[in-house]
Amino acid sequence: MNDLRRTVMTDGKLYDGRYCLVGDLNWAFTRYGIDVNKATLEQMAAYYDVSLESLS
Repeated sequence: MNDLRRTVMTDGKLYDGRYCLVGDLNWAFTRYGIDVNKATLEQMAAYYDVSLESLS
């Protein structure tokens, strides 16, 4: 699996990035200019379109 961004998981929730897949991280940088090494939790929650609470 290369990426799961915007995937609906078996529990019905959107994938929240917890697996840090290479495809997700590359897409964040090349498409949106998000450097995941410097991004805030707010930026990553917006990128994955999930709540901030789901990332903690």
